[in-house]
Amino acid sequence: MDSAPPSDDGSSSSGDDYNSTSHTESFFDERDPKKTDEDEAIAKTESRVVRIVRVLVLLLLLVVTAGVSYGVFYYVSNSETKSFEEDFQDSSTKVLDAVGSFLDHSLGAVDNFMVGIVTNAEETGSEWPFVTIPNFAIRATKLLSLSQASICGFYPKVSEEERSEWEEWALANDEWVDVSLKVQREDPTYAGTNVESWYPSSSISNNDGPLPINASGPHYPAYYTSPIVPVWSAYGWDLYQSFQQEIDEMEQRRSVIVGRTLNIPKSEQHTISWIEGMVGPDLKADEPIVPFYYPIDASASSGVAVANSEQDGRVVGAIAVTMFWRELLRNILSPGSDGIVAVIGSKCQDPFTYQINGPDAVYLGSGDRHDEAYNRLAEFSFLHDLRSSGKSYTGFPLSSTYCPYWIRLYASDTMRDSHETNNPLLFTIVALSIFMFTSAVFVLYDCVSERRQKKVLSVAVKSTAVVS
Repeated sequence: MDSAPPSDDGSSSSGDDYNSTSHTESFFDERDPKKTDEDEAIAKTESRVVRIVRVLVLLLLLVVTAGVSYGVFYYVSNSETKSFEEDFQDSSTKVLDAVGSFLDHSLGAVDNFMVGIVTNAEETGSEWPFVTIPNFAIRATKLLSLSQASICGFYPKVSEEERSEWEEWALANDEWVDVSLKVQREDPTYAGTNVESWYPSSSISNNDGPLPINASGPHYPAYYTSPIVPVWSAYGWDLYQSFQQEIDEMEQRRSVIVGRTLNIPKSEQHTISWIEGMVGPDLKADEPIVPFYYPIDASASSGVAVANSEQDGRVVGAIAVTMFWRELLRNILSPGSDGIVAVIGSKCQDPFTYQINGPDAVYLGSGDRHDEAYNRLAEFSFLHDLRSSGKSYTGFPLSSTYCPYWIRLYASDTMRDSHETNNPLLFTIVALSIFMFTSAVFVLYDCVSERRQKKVLSVAVKSTAVVS
């Protein structure tokens, strides 16, 4: 076997290779074990810090996402609640103002009717209570239309001494009944029952029939009424016998009296049946009705605002107009403005409740039927405080002493539902989706970066090992 060629210095190449390999192995064998452990510890520490930071960032994104989502939901929901409350305030103010304007307009029509009666009595030289009203049926129909009332009546004041003479006079001058019935039959706006026959009355009467001769006065017998009541005589029924307190208060205060509400079950006044003959089939006759007693002042033609003057007038009769309470609450709000609950009452009677749905008023029944959850959202006023300011009404004021009526308005679920939408939830979902998408992008970026970093580190370690 041939030996390797000798080198210039006499050594062989195989000896050099052996020495080089021995030196490399000696280098790796001689690395400092302590230094290697420190590097591994530093690497583990940095990896742990990175993981902690990553978790903290994810938690922060989670908290921010939850906070922003809640904030969006709260803001949008609160905006709808604020809009609901503001709409209630605006609507309730509009309702109360409209009720005041309605009363001014209706009572203004009655005042004008009353002045016409007094003026005619003066021009014809008629003495009270022997007063006639020319063209009563036509004028009364127009009064009912303007005042939105269903019934009106003229009640002259008759003393005990005048009773017998007035009864004879009324019987001799009752031709107005046939004229009124003819006008009533031909009136296209009247939807009630038409009376084909009637019987004259020779005596002032009450609900039980003719009054005894010795019955104490004064009396307020009906003489002109519109429409003609289909169950009793057309005239002679004594208003004073059934409503003495109201008439006494009207005389003493020279003010308009809002009488006891009729047609409320559980009250002392039972549901009345005769009203069914005076309203059309499209109207509910079992809803509450209320009479207004307007004084007839013998000096009404002496000035524009006799009620506000200091002179002492003489009450010679009364005009009674009866209307459904719903008429005060209708045609106020626009369609879609639903859910205002109106509770009406006085200290003399139990309350009853309506719900105003746009231009309509729906009777809910007797008693206070509002939802107590909305006690905080309420508006209150007495009827006599709702008179509009200015010169719109110059007649007698509503009484503030005799069983004053009040009206209290509440919000309801119906009204709240019209303001609540899905916007809070939708906006919250959008905000949540944005933040979740952002978080997902961050996690994806972090994973990709970590994977890339591991690859780079692996290549660097291998390169270092090769170089070494």
